[in-house]
Amino acid sequence: MFESTPTNLKDGEPGLTHIRAALEAGIGVVTSNKGPLIFGLKELKKSSADKGVGFRYSAAVAGALPIIPMGYYSLAGCRVNCIEGILNGTSNFVLTEMSRSGANITDALAQAQKMGIAETDPRLDIEGYDTAFKLLLATNSIMGADVKLQDVKVSGIQNVTQEMIKEAEKKGHRWKLVGRAKRIDGRIDIKVGLEEIDSQHPFFSVNGIWKAVRFDTELLGEVVLLGGKSNPVLAAGAMIRDTINLVQDSELKNENA
Repeated sequence: MFESTPTNLKDGEPGLTHIRAALEAGIGVVTSNKGPLIFGLKELKKSSADKGVGFRYSAAVAGALPIIPMGYYSLAGCRVNCIEGILNGTSNFVLTEMSRSGANITDALAQAQKMGIAETDPRLDIEGYDTAFKLLLATNSIMGADVKLQDVKVSGIQNVTQEMIKEAEKKGHRWKLVGRAKRIDGRIDIKVGLEEIDSQHPFFSVNGIWKAVRFDTELLGEVVLLGGKSNPVLAAGAMIRDTINLVQDSELKNENA
């Protein structure tokens, strides 16, 4: 089943019921819907395992940027101690446009809406919550955590000014909205907020609607992914990727049975 109904961040419905029913019926699921995962990821993964059917959702976590597949496959066997990323294309575009054209945040956001990058109501993007949702899912999936939304410290870009942009540029720096989950003394510290980064940082040149993620691992060191433009076609491509991975995993399981 492909579940891509509109995201409901109040209770995850109706997507949560759709996915729950499909898995209980022994039907594999591919979804791009963050809502059900925010409220029921642990339950849905258990149901998938109990029923022996596939469940893939990388399209819900930064779309085309393969954060979840990277964690599951390419970083297999690694202890991931930190995940940090630019995970929201709208906020990154706004910050880039403010720097490029000298626009204020209102005008830069209006430009993003005109181009179809931002939603009519872009508050989840601008206030940092879309980044928080994606970071939460990546953290729980890859770092083996059980973090709740209330555990995430969230701030956004809504108070960025041209004065801040210019002061950063004088130092050769740029402002980015960064989400970070890090192991500290046996717990996960997880937050989203503005950061002023220098030219040596791997996110410095991640501009416009591009995204990026950096993993800090014990076995493979630092691993960085760049790409994943905000685009509905690319999000659909991520669902195709998940479907192929699901089928290949099922075939491998059958071969080894």
